[in-house]
Formats: sequence, C-alpha cells, structure tokens
Amino acid sequence: MLKEEIRQKYKHHLDFLSSLPLYRETEEHIFVHAGINPLIEDWKRQLPYDFIWIRGPFYTNPVVSTNKTVIFGHTSTMDLHDSEEIWFSPQGDKIGVDGGCAYGQHLNCLEISGGEYITHFVRNGEKP
Repeated sequence: MLKEEIRQKYKHHLDFLSSLPLYRETEEHIFVHAGINPLIEDWKRQLPYDFIWIRGPFYTNPVVSTNKTVIFGHTSTMDLHDSEEIWFSPQGDKIGVDGGCAYGQHLNCLEISGGEYITHFVRNGEKP
C-alpha cells in the first residue's frame, strides 16, 4: 500500500529519474551510479544492471576499456578504504564518492575544478 501511495504521490519524480541516462561521459570522466564492468571490452555495451548494481568486479579490477576516470557511488567508501572520505583508487582510474550518508556517515561532494579534485563533506547531523 505504501509503495503504491509513493508511486502515485511522487510519479513526476519517478518519471524524471526513469528518464535519466545510465551514465554521463565527458572528455575526462565517466559518471555512473555503481560502475562499469571491467570484463567487457566496450563498457557502453554492458548490461544496464551493471551501471546500477555492480560492485566488487568493478572496484577490484583496473578499468582498461577506457582512459577516463570513473566517478561512482553505490558502494560506501567505508567498504573501499575503511573511511568515510572520498576514495581515490591506487591506479587513478576510479573515484568513489559514497560516504555512507544513508547509514549515518558522511555526505560527500567532489568538486572538479581546473583538473583538480577538491573534496567536501558534511558529517551526519551537521548543517551544510
């Protein structure tokens, strides 16, 4: 019942979210919810499921199908480097921004300015 109420009350939000692309690509970056499948030669042809749900295979393997940095969420940075702060992969091919806000941890923000990465965060309970 609650699910149907949400679908009706927030239909315009759900329609908007459903209309968004699975990734956004610039000259230097790929922005994606969960990641790209490193086992697929042409990452743009991967299953839509991987863009939204992939975890381990993505962040534990180098991204060789592109020379762009992949910026992603979905996997808490606590699971990547035992810290709420933004995670920069040792290879420089991935940046994880999910600070675990949904679980009472950081709300992270990555600012890209002049080729530099500037990190910001708000701790749970703080006002921005």
